[in-house]
Amino acid sequence: MATKVKNMEVATAGQFTLENVPELLAQVNQKIKDLEGDKERAAKITTPLGAFGIVSDIKDPARLMDAYAFISRKAAAYDEFSGVFQAIDPLTKLKGFTEGGHGLKVWQDEIVAQYRATTFESKLAKLKEAKKLLEENLSGEQKFQASMRNIMDIFS
Repeated sequence: MATKVKNMEVATAGQFTLENVPELLAQVNQKIKDLEGDKERAAKITTPLGAFGIVSDIKDPARLMDAYAFISRKAAAYDEFSGVFQAIDPLTKLKGFTEGGHGLKVWQDEIVAQYRATTFESKLAKLKEAKKLLEENLSGEQKFQASMRNIMDIFS
């Protein structure tokens, strides 16, 4: 029985056998699922973030980092200086920071999700190519077993 390959980054191509194909395919499928997780979710914020525009339209990772810094600094400044206004009228209840109707955490999550989707598109394409190659190398029995697992997943 062939030894299982636990860490694909340390392995060399010569270490793999046809017996490893199902396990490698499972690892590739999991990585694809992890990367696509955020991409499949709908954008929560459809209003623009100042001059940055709508976050889900930004494809430049550096611009997304700038947007994250912008909204984080703006929220921090709001919190820092709200005491000035509270001191003038302590009975007035100040609302927490929002931008376009959304709080800081929602903005940060939106920006991070877009960053992840943008930066991992090339990695995702490579993983899908690896999946295709691995699926082509499955034996007839392995393909049948994979199909049965997919069917059972539907029922669970």
